[in-house]
Amino acid sequence: MRWAIVPIKTRLSIPSTASEAPPHHFRFRPLPIDPSAPPPTGAKLVPGGVQPDMKTPTLISWSLRVQQEVSPNTSLTVGYVGSHGYHELIGIDANEPFPVICPASPCPATYPNVPTLGALAGAPVPAGAFYVPTTTRANPTIANTWTWFSLGTSNYNALQVDVNRRFSHGLSLRGVYTWSKALDDGDSLNATAAPNAPGLV
Repeated sequence: MRWAIVPIKTRLSIPSTASEAPPHHFRFRPLPIDPSAPPPTGAKLVPGGVQPDMKTPTLISWSLRVQQEVSPNTSLTVGYVGSHGYHELIGIDANEPFPVICPASPCPATYPNVPTLGALAGAPVPAGAFYVPTTTRANPTIANTWTWFSLGTSNYNALQVDVNRRFSHGLSLRGVYTWSKALDDGDSLNATAAPNAPGLV
């Protein structure tokens, strides 16, 4: 459970109590919450913030089209449309564990003995391997953070084909086809509560 203290919106990560365990895990703690009361045992601060030197999100777009008359009443247009965005807003956990270079602690001596690792399962971890621990955060006294950074990027590329055929009596037939691909690191299944806020990457 998380709760906020207005106006600074400080959040605390609070472990569930026995009364909140299944099948009653949807119960809420009594409201209003007393801001002067000490946090429950085990609660950790969930800070949020914004990159101090935030950049302005920028999008550069371009296009090129070539039109050719195939017949007196038929025209063909082929075009390329692209764009590149940078400094886009994304939400990042700024309290992720620090990576280590093995054999430094807490790097394991051997790879986990799981079938998905194939030949590496149970094998010794070589010196110089890059290891990211999953339990020790950069600041263990707080929980995860939700910090906004202007580090997102996006790319869009598309091929457009347009065929236009004119008939008599003002009748015309047009066919348009677009083949495109979009890549970005700002979409997220773990979306924020507000529709105008960036997703958490």
